[in-house]
Amino acid sequence: MWWNVSWFIIIHKNIKNFCRGFLFLHIMMKNLGRIMRIKLFNLPDAKDPYALGKLGERLVALLLTKQGFLLLGSNFRGVGYEVDLITQKDKLIVVFEIKTTLSGNMDYLYESIRPAQVRRLTKGAQIFCQQHQINYPISIYAGLVDLSGNEPKIEILEIL
Repeated sequence: MWWNVSWFIIIHKNIKNFCRGFLFLHIMMKNLGRIMRIKLFNLPDAKDPYALGKLGERLVALLLTKQGFLLLGSNFRGVGYEVDLITQKDKLIVVFEIKTTLSGNMDYLYESIRPAQVRRLTKGAQIFCQQHQINYPISIYAGLVDLSGNEPKIEILEIL
């Protein structure tokens, strides 16, 4: 059975005695006429860059899914490469490097993507496509996530 699923992201920051905030995923199943609310995870501490990066990857993945991208893989790693998200939109493979901050400085995030990292992203995307026998063109984007305000700000910028 196919259901129409709408994704909503809400960051709830009013319960400061309990925790810094919660990220909830709201799934509206229109055919059933009800809403399911699932607690995914707490907002990470600024001292844990791994958790912060994972949160940014999840937010970008949800946004891209909502925009019609098909998520093919995440955290694809090998010797000399790592790709955060691999998606497909029509007949184009779109690879994402995700950068997340709590400071609000999104210009710094974009500038932190170096040419060597772009080469590693390209290599990883090519290997992924070879392993999965995909013969579509590859495009590389940056997903920049700012969690400093009340709502996450996400920018998607083309790199290559």
